[in-house]
Amino acid sequence: MNLTAQENDSTEKKSKKRWRFDYHFIEDGFFYKGSPSIEAAYGQSDASLENYSSNVLDAGIFELKIGWHKEKDVRNQNVVIYKNNFLHGAFISSNIRASNSTSGAQSTLRFGFGSSRGYGYKLGNKASLLLYNSNSFTWTRYDYGAKIYTFELEGHTFRKLDDFDKTLRFGSTAEGGIIIPVGSIVNLQASYDRTIVFPRHLILKHLGSIIIETAGQSLIDGFVNAVLKSTPAAAPIVSFVLKSGLSYGLYELRKEKMNWPFNSAEPLLFDSYKAGLTFTF
Repeated sequence: MNLTAQENDSTEKKSKKRWRFDYHFIEDGFFYKGSPSIEAAYGQSDASLENYSSNVLDAGIFELKIGWHKEKDVRNQNVVIYKNNFLHGAFISSNIRASNSTSGAQSTLRFGFGSSRGYGYKLGNKASLLLYNSNSFTWTRYDYGAKIYTFELEGHTFRKLDDFDKTLRFGSTAEGGIIIPVGSIVNLQASYDRTIVFPRHLILKHLGSIIIETAGQSLIDGFVNAVLKSTPAAAPIVSFVLKSGLSYGLYELRKEKMNWPFNSAEPLLFDSYKAGLTFTF
């Protein structure tokens, strides 16, 4: 009897171990072993600055991402866990939008690296509908061309965007999106992202702001893991809604203080709406 009990106990422990493994990826660095992927997207990007009366820029955006795509099945469920680490670059210009209200040629170059995490639903052997959120570090070079942006303060005129014009500035991007399979390697993708560009990089304040955001994301991860164990089919939607809400809320607070909650200057903001194709090999 004791031998049987020990065998049952051992089997139960192995089962629990397999169950835990199904719900967590082994993180193995930025260049982990995954399927190569390429994303090409086009859309609209609007730049703004808090307390400035009108949009700074209405433009078109072309973006390219090269990444490493990985999915893992949730045991006995039609749900998958998704991650994608990527390098990205984008060209934003008033000249590539069909209708624009800004005068003077304006352009922005943006590049950096980041990661996407999310969940999805299996639609077939190799196809999944995915909901994801991503965060990335970016470097942006904005050229506001012939248009001069000024503001008045106590009878003096100041050039509003001189801290950003023709200089490479650091910032961060948060994105939420959906990936819909249409073929064996081709997927449709739609997304919204917000990028903040710092006039100056205040390292300690930025680090403090990131720690607060990471703590919030970790709390959501813990809650989603609990949902995943009890009601797996709800996990992709719950994760997407909560993480999108947290990112949007924090980036709204950072409109006035780029390193919220710490006292800091207003950043330049880019809101981009994109659609495109993702190829996973």
